[in-house]
Amino acid sequence: MLPVLSQNFPDHSIVVRPHPAENHEVWKKITEKTDRVFVIYEGNVIEWLLAADVVIHSNCSTGVEAFLADTPVIAFRPFVSDRFETYLPNIVSKQVFSIDELLTVLKKILLSKSYGIMNMAQSFEVAEKYISALEGPLASEKIVKIIKTMNLPQQEVNLPPLQKLSRQIVNLTPLARRILLEMKNRMIGPKYSEQTHPEKTIAEIKTSIEQQKCPDLSLDDLKKSIQKFQQLLDRFISVQVTCVKPNCFLIYDHNTLK
Repeated sequence: MLPVLSQNFPDHSIVVRPHPAENHEVWKKITEKTDRVFVIYEGNVIEWLLAADVVIHSNCSTGVEAFLADTPVIAFRPFVSDRFETYLPNIVSKQVFSIDELLTVLKKILLSKSYGIMNMAQSFEVAEKYISALEGPLASEKIVKIIKTMNLPQQEVNLPPLQKLSRQIVNLTPLARRILLEMKNRMIGPKYSEQTHPEKTIAEIKTSIEQQKCPDLSLDDLKKSIQKFQQLLDRFISVQVTCVKPNCFLIYDHNTLK
């Protein structure tokens, strides 16, 4: 698809945002000889969706986010699978099933600068069944409102000795499983990873994927995000954040938490 788009829309930049768990180098190799195609994975996806003229996805929840951001969105479905595809991203998108159909729809959208070809009322009707707070208060505000009405008195948890022991064992089980899995990966990892990453064990590949999906957070990053909410919504002025340990932060209202 990418070379065809590059040839047919030379005045547009095409940004490929890989899935967090994918090997991004594969996309970079695909686009090496393609003009105006960039593989970029950085920043919040919402900022990219708002800046785009149109979003093309394949069975991706980003298609739902693009729909909610009022950005024209196309579901490219050259392979249709009831088993592996997700319903909602496709139903709120303009669905196309071939490269030729994709080019036709893209040209219509880019010329009209809008959906034009979609039944938006029908899409919103479907979306409302799955997504709350499309109108009115935010879902988070509704949740907090309900929590405030709950009267849950504090209680001492006094478990029998045998139940305490069983709970401690249950709590330790995931840790023991992780330690055993790590040992197994380091011992037999090279045997199973030599085809794709001969220099890495499975444990190292797993660590790099996790780091790619969830890069380290900094205190400054969170402070900037909070400042954006404060400026855009004129709310949360007393909210502050502090670092508890690496990648673990406490966000609180300094008026209520002293």
